[in-house]
Amino acid sequence: MTNELPKITLRYYFSIEALISAYTNTNLSFKNIPNQNNLESSEVDIKYTSSVLSAVINSVIFMEATINELFLDVTEAKDDLLLKIKSLGDKSITQIQNYFKIDDNLLKKESILKKYNLALFLIGQEKFDTRQEPYQSAQLLIELRNHLTHYKIKTIDISQENSSKLEKKLKGKFPLHPLCHLPEESIYYPFPRNHLSHDCAKWAIESSRNFVEAFFNKIKLQPVYLIREYNLGSFLTFEDLSNKSNSHQYQNRLRIIHYLRVLTKNSLAAITKCLAWRDRIKV
Repeated sequence: MTNELPKITLRYYFSIEALISAYTNTNLSFKNIPNQNNLESSEVDIKYTSSVLSAVINSVIFMEATINELFLDVTEAKDDLLLKIKSLGDKSITQIQNYFKIDDNLLKKESILKKYNLALFLIGQEKFDTRQEPYQSAQLLIELRNHLTHYKIKTIDISQENSSKLEKKLKGKFPLHPLCHLPEESIYYPFPRNHLSHDCAKWAIESSRNFVEAFFNKIKLQPVYLIREYNLGSFLTFEDLSNKSNSHQYQNRLRIIHYLRVLTKNSLAAITKCLAWRDRIKV
């Protein structure tokens, strides 16, 4: 007679992964800031720009993954998952579930910020004012990400003033690439490369987290990346194996569970360090 195998489930929250990546790359950009002393080193500038690019893109991934995960947590709510979002109230949960029954393509067709405002509407909270912060910075961050990921090349006359609409919107939000501050004859950086600075990465993280945290404050729910059980973006559930058989199959399952627990424990250190960086990230 074979023993019934215990069930192990894993719910993976990629928003946490994106947030950690954004913070990690922002710190890496600080460590690789180019200056007059290493001006000839293309490797330094490549590492610097790559880190900033990753921080900007992952900051937007974090925003979109967060709202998508919330919607799916609500629509698939049951057992432990239901406990996580029960503070929204039965009425709000039902409202969202019913909306998804009408339009199950919502997550694909709506823009990131519209999904946040739709969630607020369905939960019965005041929507973000699109003319005010933190919505404005979040929108600008998404525009920058879109410009980078859907880049269209064009020839520019560097002897003329040719700032794009996006470049004008970003003016004054953060200091430019450090090499842009060298004498004019030294180097020329066009848009968007001239905006890919360590301060741009900091601004991207701050804009995304300020917006996401303002949203969770409105709905009075704790963000998933602040919940201990969700470290590494994973929520593990498994049966109590203390009284189970010592068969080879059960031993394998025990090894899997031990591995997942270690993974979760290690990520606690990562997310704690990442959140600490917000307050002491270098200028």
